[in-house]
Amino acid sequence: MGSPREAPIRMDDVADVSDRQSIAESNISESLRRQIVSFTTLARTLLEIIDVFKEGKTYFVEKRYELLRHQKDEIENESISLTEYIVKVAPGLLNKELYVFILNDLVRASEHIEAAAFRVLLLSNGDGNELLGKFYDKITSMISDLISMASTVESMIMKINNTKAVSQLYRDIVKLEVSIDETYRELGLATLKYLEDGISKFILIREMIDKIESAADLLKRMGAYIRVISLQL
Repeated sequence: MGSPREAPIRMDDVADVSDRQSIAESNISESLRRQIVSFTTLARTLLEIIDVFKEGKTYFVEKRYELLRHQKDEIENESISLTEYIVKVAPGLLNKELYVFILNDLVRASEHIEAAAFRVLLLSNGDGNELLGKFYDKITSMISDLISMASTVESMIMKINNTKAVSQLYRDIVKLEVSIDETYRELGLATLKYLEDGISKFILIREMIDKIESAADLLKRMGAYIRVISLQL
């Protein structure tokens, strides 16, 4: 189904209010699903940035960061458009506020990913790749779990009318978030051992993993909202 802005079905042509709301909810779900896919792409770009940085290709770090910023801006712009659609076209929608909450969390999670990438960019301007390399496996593990969380959120949206499936997928999200939290704690302790390598580089790495962990918390909350919506359909 097309995006809300493409107006695949004119609301004026649908007389029944319940039918209008059903069409609006379908349009919202599909648009939201596409934005989750965009977030997944964003997280994959962060992974690519860390990979090229580890290889010492600082020029490509800056180029990939520029791409990631563009991807983040697109998510923000699409979220604004979808929020306007929800408010103007579906004012009587039962789950209107929950959809807006999901969009707000999605934008915030995207900002966290961009902020994490910016820390890598700052590290690339010095000699931080050796220090980052010490934590490469755990950091990329966190991002991989984050990508899996986003993919699971997408699956929840696709199966939003199947409450049982959505509940199971939400449990999967919780497990992934727990895995990220465990890696986050391990990294927190591990980074303390390398303070002598430079406090500024240490702070950048800690801030980077903070942002990734915060994005995971937001995806978990988005999953909880989608589960509530599914229960009410």
